Amino acid sequence: MTLEIRMDPRLSRRLAEKHAALERQRPLPSAILVKLSDDLRARLTYHSNAIEGNTLDLGETQLVIAHGITIGGHTLKEHGEATNHAAAYSFVLDLAQHTGALDEAAMLRLHALITKDLVEVPGAYRIGAVFIAGSEHRPPPHRQVPELMANWFAWLEGDGLAYPPLIRAALAHEMLLAIHPCTTGADRPPSDGGGSRFVASGATVSRSDDPMRHTSATEQSGSAMGVDPISESPLHWVRSANCWDDGTDRAWFGAPRPPADRDG
Repeated sequence: MTLEIRMDPRLSRRLAEKHAALERQRPLPSAILVKLSDDLRARLTYHSNAIEGNTLDLGETQLVIAHGITIGGHTLKEHGEATNHAAAYSFVLDLAQHTGALDEAAMLRLHALITKDLVEVPGAYRIGAVFIAGSEHRPPPHRQVPELMANWFAWLEGDGLAYPPLIRAALAHEMLLAIHPCTTGADRPPSDGGGSRFVASGATVSRSDDPMRHTSATEQSGSAMGVDPISESPLHWVRSANCWDDGTDRAWFGAPRPPADRDG
């Protein structure tokens, strides 16, 4: 079962026009493709990291990932976030060019690349509760993550294929944000790995570097889903799982937090 989800007509038209303009230029010379790939790698790395609070600007990000230069006034962690994301970008391109499929092994490999030297256990699902700063959403207990992720992967290769690439990528991203499968860096695999089929379709992507705008958009979309019943998608599975062990079945959003010593 698929839900009828439509993009804003004006936005849809603009994207179609831009994509058509790009298609008219194909095939692009190999030198141009390399430059475009390098530029997109820097921009996606910058935007994704900026949302998380990284203070490297776009030019500095490019210097770090292309030349390994250390920028004064920035932490080693920020440099690591840049090089890690660039490596993850290369992994996604390779995935899209060869299979386009995203399975659990690829997802965890992607998370390992993004969080290399930044977390104690990179490339693994979380084994405890998580809280999202500035958000009312409460991710489901860690014990339900494997099943929810299995449902998510099945959706990608099943009902999700009925949606256009951009809408499919947006839905996949939102679902992963709701599950929050890893302790940190949880939205990086969905936005990068979930887009492997999107990239394989011939489309390109860009992101915002405004964390407040990003959080607001996520909250709005999540709140809408918390009201609109979705019975045949992972969004429903996530919401159904998100109730505490006290016999209640509370709303997906706005549910009170359990005691601090309990996992969800």
